[in-house]
Amino acid sequence: PAEAVKALEPELDWLDAGQADPAAAARAQFALARALAATGARARARTLAEAARAGFTTLGPPGHSRAQEVVRWLARVGF
Repeated sequence: PAEAVKALEPELDWLDAGQADPAAAARAQFALARALAATGARARARTLAEAARAGFTTLGPPGHSRAQEVVRWLARVGF
């Protein structure tokens, strides 16, 4: 998980710095949230997961299923 965090942090920074594709940003946020939760950084993980869920909901029907995946993950890890 720590290696994933190290790899995903710069990607998310890059996406945040530009006009990122909302789907790419949501995927990166959710991936980083899962990695952070595994390292114990639960507050930041939850914040990123909620941002990912919100981003996915803007993408229409395909995004709605991804948003529900985030909701299920949040419940599974006890947020």
